[in-house]
Amino acid sequence: MSFVFFSLAPKMRLPLFFLCCIVEIDAAAVSFFVDCERGNDAASGTSVSTPFASLMRARDAIRALNRPLSVGGVTVTVSAGTCYPLGNNYSAPVLLLDDAALDSGDANSPIVWSGAQGAAGATVLSAGVPIPMSAWHTDTARVGCFSAKLTDVPTYDASVGLGSLQAGPLGFCASGKAILARKFNLTTPARWPNMRNPLDSSSWAWLYAKNATNHSVTVNTTRPIEKAWPAGSAWLHGYWEYDWADSYVRIAGVEACGKDCTVINVDPRTVPTYTETAKCRVMGVDLIEELDAPGESFVDTSANSLHYCPIGGDIMSEQMHLTLGASVVVVSPATTTSAQSISFVSFSDFTLAHSRTAGFKVKGVTNSTFNHVSILGHGGMGADISGVNSTVTNLRLESIGCGGVTVGGGDEASLTPAATVLSNSVISDYGRISRTYHPGIAWYGVGLTVAYNEIHNGPHSAILGGGNDCEFRANYVHDVCYESTDSGAWYAGRSWVRRGNILVDNIFENVQVREAPELGYPAINCVYLDDELSGQFIINNTFRNCYNGMMLGGGRDNVISGNRFENLTNLGITFDARGLGWQKDFCHYDASNPMSSGELVTDLFSVHYQSPPYSTAYPQLPGLLADRPCTPVGNKISKNTYCRLKAGFIDTNATRAAAWGSIETDNSEVC
Repeated sequence: MSFVFFSLAPKMRLPLFFLCCIVEIDAAAVSFFVDCERGNDAASGTSVSTPFASLMRARDAIRALNRPLSVGGVTVTVSAGTCYPLGNNYSAPVLLLDDAALDSGDANSPIVWSGAQGAAGATVLSAGVPIPMSAWHTDTARVGCFSAKLTDVPTYDASVGLGSLQAGPLGFCASGKAILARKFNLTTPARWPNMRNPLDSSSWAWLYAKNATNHSVTVNTTRPIEKAWPAGSAWLHGYWEYDWADSYVRIAGVEACGKDCTVINVDPRTVPTYTETAKCRVMGVDLIEELDAPGESFVDTSANSLHYCPIGGDIMSEQMHLTLGASVVVVSPATTTSAQSISFVSFSDFTLAHSRTAGFKVKGVTNSTFNHVSILGHGGMGADISGVNSTVTNLRLESIGCGGVTVGGGDEASLTPAATVLSNSVISDYGRISRTYHPGIAWYGVGLTVAYNEIHNGPHSAILGGGNDCEFRANYVHDVCYESTDSGAWYAGRSWVRRGNILVDNIFENVQVREAPELGYPAINCVYLDDELSGQFIINNTFRNCYNGMMLGGGRDNVISGNRFENLTNLGITFDARGLGWQKDFCHYDASNPMSSGELVTDLFSVHYQSPPYSTAYPQLPGLLADRPCTPVGNKISKNTYCRLKAGFIDTNATRAAAWGSIETDNSEVC
């Protein structure tokens, strides 16, 4: 005979004799308990005194329940403490929900996963290997530093491997190697030049190349020779041709080229994003030879050892972890058919830490909520979330190697909205490894709401993506784009069909480049409508202490109204007609063979722009190709106010705007 024990919902009372042994029925809400530090997976898991030891055991207990679940659903409460992958198997996450049938609740019976209440970060789920204090020893080769052998770390899973940095195209996350984390903060992989301030992740320093050829750069220092930067294992991180695109390449060797001069040769198998160019910015990274500054670390993959120079010199208080597992929590159905999704799941009050790829991976969920989740100290992406009718709120993301959070959903072909919300979250200190095209919030799809978030301390964009009918409301964006040029705090571009997005009541502040640009000019924009992006609504936003307020880059049918521009280094709005000049190939239309036309035109035909839903949702589309397609027609710039703009409000006067078929009117200086 099998027994199922559970707690009853408050309004459900059964006769006393039913409580002793109820056989394989689920007449009320069910509760399970997990204590990763004191529990036992052989226990019942049905009370605080008999908890499971792992979230995976709780998941399996839920899967064993009869379906449909009883009214009230299932609650899993995880006690304070730290949970690691089951059995120290770091090839698996701490929690995997991948069965749409058995891991889902329903409208009356949700499945609720909850961390400990009352103490922020009390329940920690970690994909990192804890490095015990007993493993650390003074590094006799480096003053103020310590080293540890992974053979002295009892929970290290050698089968996973330590990985490597990676080369890749624009927007590629190079963070393939395990990184040491100090508490919930990534350490700095050993580099040169050193960071200006080890406590400030934005204070990077760079070498500027004197000359460059294909597969080599020349720098005015002999440091790589003196420190014997090794070929094959060391890497060069650079902004190679443009100050808005970075990537990593492997060093093939270094050689002297005269007094105070070194040629750094690049492995041709690791091609940089764009081409090596004179004055490009570079730094040597992943170099034990350069482990010499507080906060720096090195993971030696050949010797299976760790090296770290603690800030303040005291290793005993650092609580070190090695980011080893790919993800901490994965909620994603194993089957990819559209009919299968994990639904009616709630996940709240957890801290997710120390993954190598994506800390929180949630794909294709419906009717689910994710609340009060801290995502800290991840080598790759913080969170990757897509779904329908779902809510993501009160996230905290910090110390992230690449992008903060990606959110998406909906169907672009039918313009079916996702109705998914990302709100009230704080995202900062992202782009620690790969700097550009890894925003605080990346977005795609239809009908998303991104509202009341704070995004700050990022080297490139805060919000970047593309889609339709999405709303960005009352976000506070500040201190971003500090290391790149020709960028935007909010950026989207290159589309006539990705329309209907609205930015309303947002504040953009302190959006300025801090590095002296060598490969471009400091064209940093709070809002960047790039490469003829059309059909956006920019309403009642505030742009303060920025370079430019907005870039309207040749697009059509954009509405810019009611905004406030204050204390800008350059312009309020820069407005051009690039489709009539250097970008005319993008909007070129060949009526005899439309699919050989420019990129913007082929996109029109790909969505059948003269038929519903696009023709009805966006009435300007059906006649677009008959109305000067390369001209910025239909823009309305009105009722904006401004004060203390160094180069003026707009660089295109009303007469020129009218000649293009756009309106610029009723904008006024109000100080």
